Amino acid sequence: MSYPIKLLLLIVLSITLQHSGFGQSQRIDSIKSTLHRETPADSTHIDLLLELAERYHQKRMPDSTLSYARWALSLAEKQGKYHQHIKALRLMGAAHIIKNDFIAAQASLEKIVPSKATSDKLTQAELANALNYKGIVAGYLGDFQTSISYYNQSLIIHKALKDSISIAGRFINLGNVYMRQGDYPAAIRSFFESFNYLSEDGGETQAILNLNLGECYELLEDYRKARQHALKALDGFENSTQSPVGISESHYTLGNVYSQIGNRDSCIFHIKKGISVALKTNDADRVAEGHHYLALHYKRNEEWNKVAENASIAYEYFRKVKSPRRYTAAQLVLSEAYLNLHDIKKSVSLAEKGLSLSRELELKDTEKDFLLLLSRLYASQKDFSKAYQLSLEYSAVKDSVLNQEKTRQIANIEALYENEKKEQQLALAVARQKAAQSSLEERKTRELFLIAGLMMTMVVLALGIFLYVTLRQNKKVVEDQNTRLQNLIRTKDRFFSIIGHDLRGPITSFAGINNLIKWYIEKKDEKKLRALGENISKSAEQLDTLLNNLLNWAMAQTGGLPYHPESFQLEPAIHEIEGLFTNQLKVKNIALTVKITEPTCVLADRNALLLVLRNLISNALKFTPMNGAILIGCQTENEQVLIQVRDSGVGIPKEKLETLFELNESKSTFGTANEKGTGLGLILCKEYVSLNKGTISVDSTPGHGTVFTFTLPISSMNEEPISSIHQP
Repeated sequence: MSYPIKLLLLIVLSITLQHSGFGQSQRIDSIKSTLHRETPADSTHIDLLLELAERYHQKRMPDSTLSYARWALSLAEKQGKYHQHIKALRLMGAAHIIKNDFIAAQASLEKIVPSKATSDKLTQAELANALNYKGIVAGYLGDFQTSISYYNQSLIIHKALKDSISIAGRFINLGNVYMRQGDYPAAIRSFFESFNYLSEDGGETQAILNLNLGECYELLEDYRKARQHALKALDGFENSTQSPVGISESHYTLGNVYSQIGNRDSCIFHIKKGISVALKTNDADRVAEGHHYLALHYKRNEEWNKVAENASIAYEYFRKVKSPRRYTAAQLVLSEAYLNLHDIKKSVSLAEKGLSLSRELELKDTEKDFLLLLSRLYASQKDFSKAYQLSLEYSAVKDSVLNQEKTRQIANIEALYENEKKEQQLALAVARQKAAQSSLEERKTRELFLIAGLMMTMVVLALGIFLYVTLRQNKKVVEDQNTRLQNLIRTKDRFFSIIGHDLRGPITSFAGINNLIKWYIEKKDEKKLRALGENISKSAEQLDTLLNNLLNWAMAQTGGLPYHPESFQLEPAIHEIEGLFTNQLKVKNIALTVKITEPTCVLADRNALLLVLRNLISNALKFTPMNGAILIGCQTENEQVLIQVRDSGVGIPKEKLETLFELNESKSTFGTANEKGTGLGLILCKEYVSLNKGTISVDSTPGHGTVFTFTLPISSMNEEPISSIHQP
């Protein structure tokens, strides 16, 4: 899902709905008729112009809104009507936002300056609304602190006016800014604060709030709660406001949630339903958004023709509404579709334009994706020089984004815990309020009708049982979360134990190295200098291997392992890894043999497979003595490819086999040439094999070598079984 696109539409949705409640086309015709009879200099004439502009804004007709708002503004300035002056500028800013012209919106809203004439309540309310629009524009332009400042200023005025609905709306907008910053705990706090200012039937504002909460939970990957809130939002929009924008957005959120959990039919139903609603109202923004989400869904299922079809529609619609930030997202999906449809020329053209625009708009995530895509495209055209340069740029941008993402992940974990507590408190408060109301009605009814009193008692009893069961369930959830947290803490302790024990060795080897080098140079002892160089190389190699394994292990613990399955030949991948160990094999005079009699294709993440093979071969090298042998082979069995790495090494004691794939403090071992190991490599092997829907096992006898066997799904490209496992 494209989060920047969704966020902008939620903000626009909120400003569109927060001022609804006027009549429809008949009222517009009536106002126009009245305007012809009114004197232009009359204050009532200005109010009618402003009401007409407001109604066109509700119908999402920004050009008509601008026309009547400008007319009203010119008359208000001539007559010195400050309240009407603010409202006209605010409507002009709102119209520019609908047109995606945020610079023009900012210019209109900046003309609103508080004066002594703002003391009356009507003007104060209009000024608070104008500050809200200023916050929306500043947030879109990326000035989050200014946006938050404007919303807080607006809140102060609305609180003084005791305008509960507007206060709730401001907290919703604050939550949207925090979501865009990736500060989900602050976003959730703002959304729940909004609940405090809404009645039990909060109407359109509560529908907007539920839609925002659904979106936030979707970003936190809590799809159960995302679905619950999106359904509440859809019900609110359909039964309260009949807002086409809100109905479309609710369907899209539900469609995205179903796509994430693999419910294809429900996903397509809801997104197409949202598009249908948008088409009826000629809402180009919503039509584009719906086709973009359909393209993303089909992309997950690798239906590239449908991806290209929907991404093309989204791309053209976003261009029509002049929304560059959004059509770059559609452009990226379309370019990737053309790559997979083998239309390289179109793919390169779109990707290069998208990269340029992403850099211009400072969209780091999109820039990163375009760099990776272009690197793949140029590599496919054998332009490896350009592909390599783009891959370096991709790595630099990726590291920048990754640092930000790590900070967000920590905040998200806290958000999930805090949010659970908030929801429990809210549910309990609502339940208590309902119980109190039921009790009052029960006492009144008992005096008149005994039967009605008995029925009410049964209702209260049933509600009490429901609350008791619900609270017990919530308590169990909290206990489970606490158990998971304790497991994470224990894992963290083991992680730092490995760092403290095994990272110290290589680094200690570097201590005092400069003085030793100077000493040997002065003594002209070349033999010791060479030996020292070899020690430095070994220590650096050990340190690099350890750090890479630690990084991959950390990613596995946070659920950050990439998984991009593809079909590819197994033998070239094995030979690619074999080349990495040429020098080490020569040093220990170990023969590495790959025996695969027939071409074998697997369906797996290529990088994950390379990491598994690299760790298993490295392990075999480490524990195989001089003049030993390593054999790699495979065979197919029950739609799986069994891959074996067999060595003639020292073997593994039986007591260590049971915990071989577990992390503990005493895992460090030395190879036959004193090579250092931590055991993280085998743990990563298990993580990556599991990620690729396979299993891994080990069979070993001390003094007779070790055999590691792991499985991967076979690719449909294989036509017949392949058997090439041989005894060494």
